Amino acid sequence: MPIKVKKPMEPKNPEKSGKSDKEKIAKLTCDLKKYDDVGYLREREAELDAIVDGLASIGSPAVPELIRMLSDPDNWSSSFAADALGKIGDESAIIPLADVLEDSDLGKHAKDALKEFGHVCIPEVIKRVEYRISHPIRGEKGIDRITSDALNAIGEIRCDESIKFLNRLLDEYMSELPDGPFDPTKHDWKYVNVDFFHLLDCMVRQQDERAIPHIEKARDVFPSNYVDYKICHWNHWISCFLPAPS
Repeated sequence: MPIKVKKPMEPKNPEKSGKSDKEKIAKLTCDLKKYDDVGYLREREAELDAIVDGLASIGSPAVPELIRMLSDPDNWSSSFAADALGKIGDESAIIPLADVLEDSDLGKHAKDALKEFGHVCIPEVIKRVEYRISHPIRGEKGIDRITSDALNAIGEIRCDESIKFLNRLLDEYMSELPDGPFDPTKHDWKYVNVDFFHLLDCMVRQQDERAIPHIEKARDVFPSNYVDYKICHWNHWISCFLPAPS
């Protein structure tokens, strides 16, 4: 089932927005930022969630300040700001959230927030993956996971644009594989920041039959039992998704 696009939350009483909302936003964001110095602990989760809910209940007036908080991903508050932006659902937050998908800590929260927007965010997320493919980062540990949160968002938001992009990306990836054995994280090519099996995992999450012929092509390059094992390991239902290798 496609993810439904949620309607943005608006102030409960728009006529009383303005100063009262500004004061609430200032207090709640201040409360959120105080955890930047003490760090995150599970026992504080209920209090943090209450702050996020408070900001979300204010709606669109809280969005500009929450977006500003994304600019410092090293702070805990940025992750909870992303959570609040997802709950509010104001589309002006889509681009700022997409811009932080590559951050190792904030990226997952940005991905979860973008899922709340449904298919309307997919074009911006695709742009981030395409940009990284055109401008790869090399020589760092875990470079093949740089696009993982963006691809997760695409994989988990089921829509035509998502599955078409993933199918095309896998085909293009396969078409540029070298003939002999190689390390994809060290090979001089544009897909150095895309993990092959993670891409397959995202295609599986779409649960769309249009992916079948594209996934099957992987057997032409990788041992069929290895590809099938990986896919089955991620998601049990895929064991019936592909026909048995000949």
